[in-house]
Amino acid sequence: MAEDTDNTTALAQFICYVLYCSMVLHTRCAQSLVVMILSEGRRRREMIARNASNTVAAAVQLQLSRLPQPQPQVTRSCWMRVRSKDWWERVVMKEFSDPEWKESFRMTRSSFHKLCGFMEGVLSPQDETVRAPIPLEMRVAIVLYKLASCAEYRVVANQFGVHKSTVKKFVYAFCKGMAHRLPKEPRDIHGTAVDLFLLGDPAYPLTKWLMKGYTHSPHITAEQESFNVYLSSARTTVEIAFGRLKSRWQVLMKRSDFHHTFTPHVIATCCALHNFCESEEENVVPVWTAESERLEHQFPQPTVQVYSTAEDSEGVRARLALTEYMSANFPLRRPLL
Repeated sequence: MAEDTDNTTALAQFICYVLYCSMVLHTRCAQSLVVMILSEGRRRREMIARNASNTVAAAVQLQLSRLPQPQPQVTRSCWMRVRSKDWWERVVMKEFSDPEWKESFRMTRSSFHKLCGFMEGVLSPQDETVRAPIPLEMRVAIVLYKLASCAEYRVVANQFGVHKSTVKKFVYAFCKGMAHRLPKEPRDIHGTAVDLFLLGDPAYPLTKWLMKGYTHSPHITAEQESFNVYLSSARTTVEIAFGRLKSRWQVLMKRSDFHHTFTPHVIATCCALHNFCESEEENVVPVWTAESERLEHQFPQPTVQVYSTAEDSEGVRARLALTEYMSANFPLRRPLL
């Protein structure tokens, strides 16, 4: 009996030990599982935080890339370009002879200074700039040099030591300030207001601004025939004047770099300058005429086309008034046979 009791006690202790070990193992497994779950949760939270941080950084970078980027600062090697006015200030003003002066500016020094006086209200320096203002005499000289030679803006600019935009500005201002020196008001001829007009041959139409003679016919009167003779004589004088005009201002004979809408201002300016030179008794150098004739052959005018349009009524009235005026104040002339 005592032996059975000992065996039962030993068996009970063994079962208790097994149960204890099982409980301990279960507890440790549960603890490990909890630790693993907590570690996984912490890892997921860290990953989510990193992803959120990366997303925010990417969004910020995207927004910054859309903002206007500051331009890189450029270090200028020089603030303004150095230009030499030595040709004008030393050569022209101090060493030019009278023939050299006239060759470059198409008039004598005395006429040049008189012209500068006329243009004082148009080209006088007014703007305050960093550079010293260009004097009036140099501004007028730049324009005359351009009109006399038809050199490019770039060439004139380099000659006088200025920028080509400066040359263009002076030319435009001078031309616009010079049209006022041409007559514009009509003349009263026998009670008829006659505007200024051009003279044309029979190939051109008769208008109030273009005058031509009467058509030759058996019914032409002595007064009309005399008008044709005077008109032909005037056309000869005009052709001579045009020759002197083109000899002085060769911008009229060459291809120019003016805009086509500004060309009428240039032509009017050359005519006004021609009248000024003639009033100052400035002669035309034969070399200019030879150069003009050479250019005229190099750049021929377009062929003349005959117009068959009806005569303008205002032109008819103007021609009639001129015919009556000529017959009343000048002797009748007949054409040479």
